[in-house]
Amino acid sequence: MPGLEKVMREEWNMKKGILLVSFGSGNKEAVEETLGKLKKEAEERFPTYAIYQAFTSGQIREKWREIYQISVDSPEQAFCNMQQEGIEQVVVQPVYVVQGQEFEKVRGQVEMWRKQFRLLKFGKPLLSQEEDYKRCVHVIGNRWPVESGKSRVIVGYGTKESSQSAYGMLEYTFRMLGYSDVAVGTLSGYPAIQEVLWNLKQQKTETIEMIPFLLIRGEKAEREILHSETGWTARLQEEGYQVERVRSGLLELEEIRRILLDHIEEAIEE
Repeated sequence: MPGLEKVMREEWNMKKGILLVSFGSGNKEAVEETLGKLKKEAEERFPTYAIYQAFTSGQIREKWREIYQISVDSPEQAFCNMQQEGIEQVVVQPVYVVQGQEFEKVRGQVEMWRKQFRLLKFGKPLLSQEEDYKRCVHVIGNRWPVESGKSRVIVGYGTKESSQSAYGMLEYTFRMLGYSDVAVGTLSGYPAIQEVLWNLKQQKTETIEMIPFLLIRGEKAEREILHSETGWTARLQEEGYQVERVRSGLLELEEIRRILLDHIEEAIEE
């Protein structure tokens, strides 16, 4: 089919770019250990694509300018840069856990720029399909195994949108795959801390390993989840539990980064 061959040849000859979009973090070390590694691995896996990054949070971008003297692009700035550099085919990969409010903001920005490029594709968040849940569960189960008598509490930011069901699905997947010593909760939405406490009472546990289900470590997470005086840790300690805290972002784990890289590949192949 000559027509199809021509289209494929034109797409192959286009200058191509991948834009990694996240909320961002003011913790430079955490960004280097997460987004930095994701960018490097994207460069290795997709060598014909130029890789760009953007933070959606203006406050965090300003912090990077003031403290680190580093300018980080907003999504709009990144699109402008790609256009000026002659990029014609763009894949935007949102670096988010679920399809929540921040994800939808990015999708809206993508739609505004769609006509500025010959081809613009949009990837999926971390938890998008059944296999994503299973992969995440196995990664966490293997990375943070617990001894008998302990339980894991997995805490994400959560969302008020319908996508909050993703966290219930995550807990269901843990149990389906044999991890009965787990309770999943969110800072915003469902399951809330009340549901987590109810789950822990059924498990009759005394010691908890608190694991943030966050892609990047950040100050807000440290304060609201792990802080021993004001966060979830304090609440669980008040209930009589001994709490062990994990200070890690999920993107520090290669297997989690690979899920997002797979989503980029899926978007390219669509």
